[in-house]
Amino acid sequence: VVRNLFRGGLVNNLTRLTVNAAQVVPGAKQILQKQQEEALKTIETQIFNPNDPDLNVMEEIPDEGLPSEKVLEILQSWRDKEQSYRDGKSFGGIYTDYESVEDVEKKALTMYCDSNGLYPTTFPGLRKIEAEVVRMACSLLHGDSNTCGALTSGGTESILLAIKAYRDRGNELYGITQPEMIIPESAHAAFIKGAHYFGVKLHYVEVNEDRRANI
Repeated sequence: VVRNLFRGGLVNNLTRLTVNAAQVVPGAKQILQKQQEEALKTIETQIFNPNDPDLNVMEEIPDEGLPSEKVLEILQSWRDKEQSYRDGKSFGGIYTDYESVEDVEKKALTMYCDSNGLYPTTFPGLRKIEAEVVRMACSLLHGDSNTCGALTSGGTESILLAIKAYRDRGNELYGITQPEMIIPESAHAAFIKGAHYFGVKLHYVEVNEDRRANI
């Protein structure tokens, strides 16, 4: 028993045992549920600040379009409410703060804002960009001329497609009709979504104190 406690991380296991035991105590489950509800209300208040109402709420498509100046004014009002990530006090998926790179990004977005990657013959530049990015990724992973890939909208879609690819491969090569997947408790939520979407049974493994899966 002691060995199992330390194997999964002593603090993690003791916390899990304490929570599970507390739920058995009469009234404890209701207390935990109340605390969860209060935590959710706190998060909701932080996201939707009642002391700073949004005056530009639209719940219906307007009968007439707004002037371009008004659209930009509304968009700017939303940006003004943001916590700037440049001061290091904001959490989010911002991967660069290099102004020189940002300037190129803005110009590139403007240059290709009316293009569509679904039509490679109409927009051959996008096809070339995608092909080169995929080949760069294949090279990083030591792929050969038969290695292929696809450009996705982000991490979640990439994980979903990986799950689907392995599910289909397992069925085609090995006749697996009830696929299963092992993930750590700290895995990205996209793995849970993918398992639900593609009918894959999930198995969770605990995470050690070094943040590695205990396998």
